[in-house]
Amino acid sequence: MNNRCPALFVSLLKEKAEAYGGTVHEVDTASFRASQYDHVTGSYTKCRLSERWKTIGPYPVQRDLYSAYLLKNSDRTKKHADRTRCQEGFEAFMGMHDQTIQEMKERGMSRKGCFGF
Repeated sequence: MNNRCPALFVSLLKEKAEAYGGTVHEVDTASFRASQYDHVTGSYTKCRLSERWKTIGPYPVQRDLYSAYLLKNSDRTKKHADRTRCQEGFEAFMGMHDQTIQEMKERGMSRKGCFGF
């Protein structure tokens, strides 16, 4: 996120989070590499920016939603995903993932550049 988001956005996000009693956790994007990681195999695979979907285990997964899932399940150092936590919550994530994608398609909420449809 740091390479794409202006500092003002991050600053405003932190202010809003604090105002509502929350916090913003920053990760080391260089070591985390969320868009490249596969928690099933534990491996990293570089993909093109245009590749919006990837296969995790037997599931087709939208890359950005999966990256957010990995970031949510980061380890204490915020440098890597916690593979055990990812495995424990993955089925629930996939249920929400599939429901969200289906609802977007039904409502005609096309985001080809982001979601690939």
